[in-house]
Amino acid sequence: MVRPAELGDVPWIRKLWADWLQEAPLPFGDEDEVAVGQDHLLRAVITGETPGLALVVPEDAVLLWAGPPPNLHGFGVFVAAGARRRGLGTLLTAEACRLAKAAGYRRVIVAPYVNNVLSIAWLRGDGFAPLQTVLVKEL
Repeated sequence: MVRPAELGDVPWIRKLWADWLQEAPLPFGDEDEVAVGQDHLLRAVITGETPGLALVVPEDAVLLWAGPPPNLHGFGVFVAAGARRRGLGTLLTAEACRLAKAAGYRRVIVAPYVNNVLSIAWLRGDGFAPLQTVLVKEL
């Protein structure tokens, strides 16, 4: 069910991200920039240009974490609306943590937007703990 992402997965992952951004707009309205950045990072992780993990449950969910050891930075776990509440995010996260530990990573750092209360609750329930507060000032 869970497998590494492949370049052939990029079109449905883009659609999943676009749907998610429509459902949960970013606090600063940077959806276009985020979409381009995530697409580039996804391709770089898939091809091995950037260290990290890109895992999928085909057509339903994707996890994207990147960075050199010892820290992986989480760029999201996205589950299609029709596939939620089936444990796919937890399944992806558990497999990613297993693979990351085997590859020499010591921690995963995620930074969900403060308005994403469901993700924050899920992450805390999965063992993620607060580390720092990030403050932003628009210029």
